[in-house]
Amino acid sequence: MKKFVSIALCAVLAAGGAVSANAAVKQNKDYQILSSKITTKNNTISIYTYNMKNTGSGGGFVLDGQKSGKRYKYIFKNYLSAPKTITMPSNEKYNIWSCLSSSMGGTTNLDLRQAGGEYVKVRAKLSDINPNEFKSNGTHTQDGHTYNFTRQTVKDGYYESVLFFQSGGVFTGAVPDSNGYVEFYVSTKVNHSVNYFTEYGFDVGLTSGGGGGTNGIEIYKLTFGNINLDYSVNVNDASLLQQYLSGNAEFDSLQMYHADINRDGKINVQDVTALQTAVAEYYGY
Repeated sequence: MKKFVSIALCAVLAAGGAVSANAAVKQNKDYQILSSKITTKNNTISIYTYNMKNTGSGGGFVLDGQKSGKRYKYIFKNYLSAPKTITMPSNEKYNIWSCLSSSMGGTTNLDLRQAGGEYVKVRAKLSDINPNEFKSNGTHTQDGHTYNFTRQTVKDGYYESVLFFQSGGVFTGAVPDSNGYVEFYVSTKVNHSVNYFTEYGFDVGLTSGGGGGTNGIEIYKLTFGNINLDYSVNVNDASLLQQYLSGNAEFDSLQMYHADINRDGKINVQDVTALQTAVAEYYGY
């Protein structure tokens, strides 16, 4: 690992200089990094909402303690007026479930012990995240009904759906705007994933049901440090960063965000070192 870092640093130092992360670059067509930032602590969850109104929806998420078996349930309509930060047990890991008034979706794992740090807000169009699930206006059609991530009252009952994003310890419940866009928070720690969850359900007349949602689908392009925007953060991203500093590659706005590993507003050799170190630690080199 030391030899790898040494070779990389020599190549970058030969190029010299540093690049400002604020330099004018081409905007990424799918994701816009906004100026909003928050900072969290380890072993906490923070709950935010976007474009949600108090429609009576029971949509939210559940955390099941893997050791204790204790269940924690959070409904987004309870956090519309202000975000909420909650301290969780420091010796626990969790399973994440999406939930509606009377149903729950599949699960993924959550470890909050190293989840603290800086998060930034992202703006994205749902159909760019997954065109197979979302229409251009952000809705989803299933079994003849179009869901819009609110509680939709009909003559003999209701349809209900929930959408939220999870990155580290930050959860953002979202309803797309009229153009299908959402905003949510993502971690700026290398290799910390960004995931989205959906759940759909109904109770109409004598019939009720649910399911068909997606649970913990990773948005790979938003995993911090994924400079080449593929499916993982690895030595190839460090190599591309070296090429950029040598003047042999161009970055768009999302790649510039990923390249500022130490979050100091500049892209230079220190970011190469930080990325290589983080990759080595993650893969156990």
